Amino acid sequence: MLLTIACAGIAAAQSFDVASLKPHPPGDGMRFMVRMARGCPSPDDPSRLTFENVTVRNILTVAYNVKSYQINGPASIDGDRFDLTAKVPPGTGKEDCQKMLQNLVAERFKMTVHHEQKDLPALALVVAKGGVKMKKFEEAPKSPDDPPARPNAAMMNPNGPMPAGAMRMQMQPGKMHMNATGIGMQQLVEMLSNQLGQPVVDETGLKDKYNVELEFAPDMSAMKGMPMPPPGAGPGGGGAGAGPAPEADSSPSLVTAVQDLGLKLESKKVPLDVVVIDHIEKAPAEN
Repeated sequence: MLLTIACAGIAAAQSFDVASLKPHPPGDGMRFMVRMARGCPSPDDPSRLTFENVTVRNILTVAYNVKSYQINGPASIDGDRFDLTAKVPPGTGKEDCQKMLQNLVAERFKMTVHHEQKDLPALALVVAKGGVKMKKFEEAPKSPDDPPARPNAAMMNPNGPMPAGAMRMQMQPGKMHMNATGIGMQQLVEMLSNQLGQPVVDETGLKDKYNVELEFAPDMSAMKGMPMPPPGAGPGGGGAGAGPAPEADSSPSLVTAVQDLGLKLESKKVPLDVVVIDHIEKAPAEN
């Protein structure tokens, strides 16, 4: 009897209370919106996971807590887009939540995976010969009446103030503009890794926080794991937009632009866990 209860408890702990995964409805080509949970459970709403208009690869990065370049699979995981909502049981921790999400994708797509340790091409961020050119961040004195800082609010209000730790990314035809206030090197290498589509490690030895501004030509081929719009999608609120093909622009590559900060990127290899998809169906089973 005790064994039966324990097994039932384990099964329940690895499944969401309620979950729905279905193809995203076709749009009109004029508006493109993406919504993606920022973790499992999500800090925005620990009781619910919400993905809208995302690829399977996008979901798996959250399920396995990895970057897109740590997932090896067929082209279909970057093709069709889906909506996923799941009710997370109260008190669910990170590991249990991720296991629930892994199980959900495995069940609906008949997916099987294995893990491998691989040496992946990477970049090391180091201080250039001329020294750091970034402006060191100096935090203003706080008043007891000041509202708590919300770094993520800066992404939602492109014209609002930038609290410490905030980063804004604005895409324009042929170029990307990044503006950040009071960020450390870990936040910077995270941004670089996302934009370049490969691991970036901090070897600067810098411990301070800085104000950082960069303008560069985005490498769209390196962004396949990011929740980007499909070709031809129009701009829309809440997600990245892509209009007509960008005109030729003189913006430097990100690797070159980083040199304006007194930093540079050097090639190396790093060992990382890779999720290898052995089998996955193109369409999910019905809810």
